[in-house]
Amino acid sequence: MSEDDNSEIMNTAKGLNIGAVVPEVYKDAISPAAKEIGKGLETIAKTVNIALKPLSITVWGFDKIEKYIMEELPKVLKEKGTESIISPDPHVAGPTIESLKYTANKEELRKMYLNLLAMSMDKDSSSRAHPSFVEVIRQLSLDEAKLLSFIKKEGIYPAMRDRSASFFRTEQSSYKRLLEYFYEICEAAGIDNPGLYRSYLDNLTRLKILEIETYSSRLNFHSLRKQYSDKEQIKEVRLKRLIVTSYGKYFIKTCT
Repeated sequence: MSEDDNSEIMNTAKGLNIGAVVPEVYKDAISPAAKEIGKGLETIAKTVNIALKPLSITVWGFDKIEKYIMEELPKVLKEKGTESIISPDPHVAGPTIESLKYTANKEELRKMYLNLLAMSMDKDSSSRAHPSFVEVIRQLSLDEAKLLSFIKKEGIYPAMRDRSASFFRTEQSSYKRLLEYFYEICEAAGIDNPGLYRSYLDNLTRLKILEIETYSSRLNFHSLRKQYSDKEQIKEVRLKRLIVTSYGKYFIKTCT
């Protein structure tokens, strides 16, 4: 490595406030994995590699996932200038990297962890990388991860509601329609096991990403009196709707 390269690396490390921690390590900061990426991402890769050096020392088994991180993380951060990349909070990044090791064949979950790690390294939005998000991802199936990515892509949130124009819909029938609608979303998302939609809905509501909300709909049936003259006029109908919670929107925007 040339003197110019050494100087650049040390200056970057100092800018990250970590240059004095283990100075000899930073003199050879570009790992073999980082060297393999394209020239266009080389500067970002150098900065990412330096920012993650403290974790590479403290996180057991970092070497097992280093190649993937150093190939993919610079792509996520490529729109960021090197001055925006910081060393992540170990409270977030440590468990994230640890979990990445167990997702070799689950690309959608890997992307979630990688997005969370990238967010924790962006000084402008690192506060969005909530520590609990790691545990949420750990409790998602591959299908559920695909489903949340689909919700974000299609802009279905903040509300997925029963829009059926049934004037005499009951709360029970509204819930049935909500389940049907969620199944339709699962099918549209192209998940592998749409038949497990009820289980997925239970889990996503348990994790507080989705919520089944009961709401009142005050309807005026004056124009329908003649058609329904034998029925008592209904002033209020209680319906169900499926919403993405504030926490859920926060999670989806950060991790998908």
